[in-house]
Amino acid sequence: MTASSTRFVSLRWRLIVPIFAVILILTMISVYALSRGLASGSEMSRVNVLHAAVADVQTRVEDALPQFRSGDINGALTTLRGSTIADVAINSVGRWVGSTIPLPDDFYPYVLTDGVQTPTINGRVYYTEAFSLEEMTTIAVLIPESAPFAAEVTGQLITLTLVTVAAVAVIAVFLITNVVLERVNKVRRVAESLAAGDLDVRTGMTPGDEIGALGYAIDQYADKVRERHDGLRDSLRRQRREIAHLTGVLEALPDGVIVQDMSGSVTFMNDRAKSLLQTEQALTQAATANVTDTLGAPMAPGLRMLGEPRRIEAEGRTLSAQSVAVISLAEQRVGTVTLVRDVTEEAKRERARETLFNQLVTEVSDPLTEAAKADERTLPREIGRHAGTLQKLIVELREVNAEIDAEAVKAAQRPLPLDALIYAIANEWRPAAGAANIELRVEIEKPGLTVLGDERRLRWAIGNIVDNSVKYTPPGGIITLEVKGEDNGMARLRLRDNGAGIHPDELPHVFTRFYRGNPVAKSGRPLRVPGTGQGLTISKTIIEAHGGAITVRSVPGVGTAVYIALPLTEPDLTLADDDEGETIKL
Repeated sequence: MTASSTRFVSLRWRLIVPIFAVILILTMISVYALSRGLASGSEMSRVNVLHAAVADVQTRVEDALPQFRSGDINGALTTLRGSTIADVAINSVGRWVGSTIPLPDDFYPYVLTDGVQTPTINGRVYYTEAFSLEEMTTIAVLIPESAPFAAEVTGQLITLTLVTVAAVAVIAVFLITNVVLERVNKVRRVAESLAAGDLDVRTGMTPGDEIGALGYAIDQYADKVRERHDGLRDSLRRQRREIAHLTGVLEALPDGVIVQDMSGSVTFMNDRAKSLLQTEQALTQAATANVTDTLGAPMAPGLRMLGEPRRIEAEGRTLSAQSVAVISLAEQRVGTVTLVRDVTEEAKRERARETLFNQLVTEVSDPLTEAAKADERTLPREIGRHAGTLQKLIVELREVNAEIDAEAVKAAQRPLPLDALIYAIANEWRPAAGAANIELRVEIEKPGLTVLGDERRLRWAIGNIVDNSVKYTPPGGIITLEVKGEDNGMARLRLRDNGAGIHPDELPHVFTRFYRGNPVAKSGRPLRVPGTGQGLTISKTIIEAHGGAITVRSVPGVGTAVYIALPLTEPDLTLADDDEGETIKL
């Protein structure tokens, strides 16, 4: 049974009120019985008092005889009455010769009757008894009915005393019980407040009795609870700060982090992991990757490897997942941490390397073998063409294995005369264009511009665009390299051709690594051009690493235009005519 289902009834109503009612009833019954006993015995008490008064008067008769004989009736009455509460009357020879109270004329017959009489004198009832003093002399002793007899007074006093004692006892018990219950209720209220979470409430009692000792013990317990609560609160605050710091560190990591408990439930996952694992299936694959009971080599204190890194495919990306067991100080496994890394680019480079190596065999070895079978007039041209293809494949292979480093590009930059750079690129690719019966032109609308760049990389990037134009322009076509001028501190270049063009659906993907469209000639014949599909990607990366920009516009069957912007700089006046820079050898 719970505390809420038990009806609370105070001891005031269980104990004090019943006891008070019982004592009150007993007191009323006792007072009633005493009053009845006194009422029934009041008559006997008056007769006894009358007899006692008569005996007292009789003891004074001898002292009053001389006064009788001398005729001093009043003196005799005074002597006979003495200090009693009774009145005295003297009858001599049938008449009343003296009395301490006025007597009516018809009072005489009562004294002739033996025993106690109750005549009415002057409207009051008296108890009276007579005795003879001498011959023909009678003395009557009278007591009024309303006189406060000692016995009756004593009974009333006893009754009042009992009633008072009973009332005082009831009130004292009530007050003492109230005090006790109030102290008990104080302890109860403090216990209820502590149970409700108020740890600052106290009884303030001293261990002077059992209840005080109970209240003092509760105060001691509350002090201990408060001390422990404060310690736990401080510890919780420290843990929250540490967790917040750890969470911040985990969120700042470039890799995804998944933390699991021993039941396999994910207790934490940083934003990087959420962005990498966007589906439940991907999360399940990553969280269960290499999670075994066999602990591997230690990675750090408290961390042991679980198997080798495993690659999973998720949302078109390649992810690497490595699971690590978390070991407690007691050398027990308490959870698992899985690190997730996006290795899509690494996987693409690996595939690209394999493709390039295969292409080296296809586009270098086989064509050279065919060229060896050709006649003497075509052999040099085929060797030159395939040597250029080999050079381009080697460059692409090198760029696949090393990302374009912006810092390296920046370190290799120097002022370059743009006119000389464009003419150098044109001179480099004019033989290839001539071999394909394509005219390569250079137009400088604004000469004298100087750009800041890495000459080797810029020549490769722009030259790769020229190479694409040569591949997709039919014989008799024209390719134009143009320096259009400057705008907002940028040199504007354009390369345009009248080749096959790019379909609108394929145009957004031309800078995507390894993407190769399906170009067709003006006649509708599909064009098969060697390459890896990453030349434009590398060109765009190089130009953007210089702080420039590149865009492409194309119309199928009409041609393609590539727009390039490079940052301008002041010319380097120390450049001599005999320097070995290739850009000045036109």
